[in-house]
Amino acid sequence: MKGDAMKAALNLRVSGVLAGEGNPVKEGSTHDHVASCSSDIVKPEVIIWSDREAKGNEKAVLICSAYDFYPKQIKLTWVRDDKEVTADVTSTEELANGDWYYQVHSHLEYFPKPGEKISCVVEHASSHKPMIYHWDPSMPESERSKIILGAVGLLTGVFIAAGGLIYYKRKHTGFLKITLIGVCVVYINAQNYHEFGLIEACGDSDEEDTIVQFDDEHMGHVDFKEQNIIITLPNFIGQIQLPSIYEDAKKGVSICRTILEVAKEVYANSSEPLEPPWSSIYPRNDPQLNVMNTLICHVTGFFPPPVRVLWTKNNVNVTDESTTSRYYPNKDGTMNVFSRMSFIPEKGDIYSCSVEHKALQQPQTKIWDVEIREPDIGPAVFCGVGLALGLLGLGTGVFFIVKGN
Repeated sequence: MKGDAMKAALNLRVSGVLAGEGNPVKEGSTHDHVASCSSDIVKPEVIIWSDREAKGNEKAVLICSAYDFYPKQIKLTWVRDDKEVTADVTSTEELANGDWYYQVHSHLEYFPKPGEKISCVVEHASSHKPMIYHWDPSMPESERSKIILGAVGLLTGVFIAAGGLIYYKRKHTGFLKITLIGVCVVYINAQNYHEFGLIEACGDSDEEDTIVQFDDEHMGHVDFKEQNIIITLPNFIGQIQLPSIYEDAKKGVSICRTILEVAKEVYANSSEPLEPPWSSIYPRNDPQLNVMNTLICHVTGFFPPPVRVLWTKNNVNVTDESTTSRYYPNKDGTMNVFSRMSFIPEKGDIYSCSVEHKALQQPQTKIWDVEIREPDIGPAVFCGVGLALGLLGLGTGVFFIVKGN
């Protein structure tokens, strides 16, 4: 039994809970609605972006990120010139957002070669065939359009100004030959199974909890004060109706306390086992400057609860701006919890998440700093300058034409 004598947990079989004793599960029953959760899938949003350009002996780094997918099982593979790449590839585990959605990131280090083709291949239950996303090192279409617009505006202004000047000179000197060459050069470089059941927990100080769990996800919990079940499901699953399990939860808690009393005697002379937490910090969505996002601090693998999570922004305590979820059980008997904080990424900001637990001699701190790829302002500047000079050329040309008359 994992844990100390002060806690006991009991897993109840799903069939007994859904159908009730002596009542077989029928087609169209709540059991079918719960089972339908296994068919709910959400396709990942995938982006490929350059984290670092090659400099000297330093390799370039590409990142393939998949956001907001369900279920969690996913595979990311790099392909370079139609061959799978296995060297210099590192990937994170599937990172839980705490709301049934997941994210994962894969890094590829490489030395770029002219004309090569690099792709990120994503395999997920939301697609019957692998989804292929190609890395396009060229400039985005919107930025190419800005350069084209600026070039057209600039050349139009130059030609109109030159035409006006020619007209004016011919009117006043009779002859002038002008050769005008306009050059604009732009270099563009960028068989599954599922588990469902109730988890009962109880403690010495009248603590009791009942969680409804589907695989690793939290479907709901029993509110013993209100004597009902609180459903917590994401929007993509929709609304399902669970039978009233309050009475089953009360029975489960009673059994849990019986086990607790036995555990106290068995483990009376045992030292309290401690499992230290492991934490990670990451943004909920693809971070963009000045766009609201959420930082997640996921703390897992610890026992017993509680843990304390502290947040800082630029070394200033901002814990009051955060929220912390309920404690969720892991399959190995340890616990996990999510702490979240809304934030607006601004360049140079540094955030930290510190975790305190009795198994740690000092707080465990993870840091996340705002390092966001900023859009290239060159095309926008070129567009603006080109249009401005084009208008200036237009005005100059009109001036000479009017003056020539």
